[in-house]
Amino acid sequence: MVDHAEGTADPMDGRNDVTGSAGELQLMKNMLRRRVLPVPYAAGLAIICLFLQALTGVLMAFAYQATPDSAYTSTYHIANEIPYGWLVRTVHAWGAVLVVLFVTVHIVSVFLAASYRGDRQAKWFLGIFALLVCVALGVSGQLLPWDQAAYWSTSESISLTRQVPLVGEWVAGVMLGGTSIGAATLTRFSSAHIMLLPAMLVGLLVFHLRAGRGSPSGQDESDADVTDDHEAKVPIYPDLLMSWTTTAVLLLSVYVVLAILVPASLDVRADASVMPNVVKPAWYLLSVYTLSRYFSTPVAVTIPPLLITLFALLPLFDRTPSPNPRKRVAVLALGTAIIAAIMILTLTGALLQ
Repeated sequence: MVDHAEGTADPMDGRNDVTGSAGELQLMKNMLRRRVLPVPYAAGLAIICLFLQALTGVLMAFAYQATPDSAYTSTYHIANEIPYGWLVRTVHAWGAVLVVLFVTVHIVSVFLAASYRGDRQAKWFLGIFALLVCVALGVSGQLLPWDQAAYWSTSESISLTRQVPLVGEWVAGVMLGGTSIGAATLTRFSSAHIMLLPAMLVGLLVFHLRAGRGSPSGQDESDADVTDDHEAKVPIYPDLLMSWTTTAVLLLSVYVVLAILVPASLDVRADASVMPNVVKPAWYLLSVYTLSRYFSTPVAVTIPPLLITLFALLPLFDRTPSPNPRKRVAVLALGTAIIAAIMILTLTGALLQ
């Protein structure tokens, strides 16, 4: 008698393996054929940039030390001594700019298409908050190299923040952690940049993606075809996968060109006793800087936030059922004026000496 309890393979095992493999392959094919809503182009670019920001940030975190004695030295080590460290740092520096740019373009496109009404209002407000967090990430990250440009730019940013009515002094105190920029400031900025703000951004993006995706309420039948086109689903493969791959390759090409033509700079070590001739805040705050040259600082720091708040509240004023631009002239004019004002003020601040 032959004992088959052990040492002998079951002849059905091979068939089960084949069946299991075939089932897994079929499941994968079904997943790739699944139709999903496409991500808006600018939003897709922003997501890729955020992924690169996380990747390059983690790579630099292995070498960066957030203390006044070591911050500049470790940044110099990354930029000049670690192989391709200059490229990683440049990609991270340009990514901070591109993320804000792409998120802004996405928000403007949503405004122009009137895709922020009805059950999409939650997505709109979460998107605005996400943009503000991206700006805060850029401002907090600017101090980390601890060079002259970073030190004095951050000093000007905190000085402008201090002039905000009611809460300015408190917010500036939280940012500084003392009476002047020092070790506590660097620790707070690095902690916010590396842990707090990224966690907030991830949370906002998760809720943003999960928020209502239905059509705006009150849309008339003449615009139904527009909604159908906007909500058209596409298969993951090949449409969505090829689109994302092409987008990623083009964006990486842009990064390479920017890294070669305009690599991230590093000034001399920060020195609180040597003030540059021209001190400007982070470029995100250049609109406030421009206004401060012509108005009192409390007025200058109040106008841009009010404009942004008004722009964020546009869905509450846009009561026209149709997204047709001819039926939304007043809201489009107001929103366009706000966007143009912020752009002009920012460009003017960049050119001021």
